[in-house]
Parts: sequence; structure tokens; C-alpha cells
Amino acid sequence: MWVYLVVLVFSIVIAGISVVEEGVDFGTSRNWNMEEWGRNMVIMLG
Repeated sequence: MWVYLVVLVFSIVIAGISVVEEGVDFGTSRNWNMEEWGRNMVIMLG
């Protein structure tokens, strides 16, 4: 059960980072990192 809490916290943190970087040209890097994060989440929760 604690895994879902960790996932929620990380999701909030990543969302916050994305908002902060919105005005900065890190689009490509952020998109790649989000895709990698998504794949890791699928593997973890799989």
C-alpha cells in the first residue's frame, strides 16, 4: 500500500518540476524523462 503513496508523492514532485521548467527550454529532456518515468512505473506496478 505504501508504494502508492510513494508514487503519488513522486507524481506531485515531477508535476511541480514540469511547471517550474515550463518557461525554460528543457522540453525535449523533460519529455524523455517523463517517458522513462512512465516506463519505470509500468514495470514497478506491472
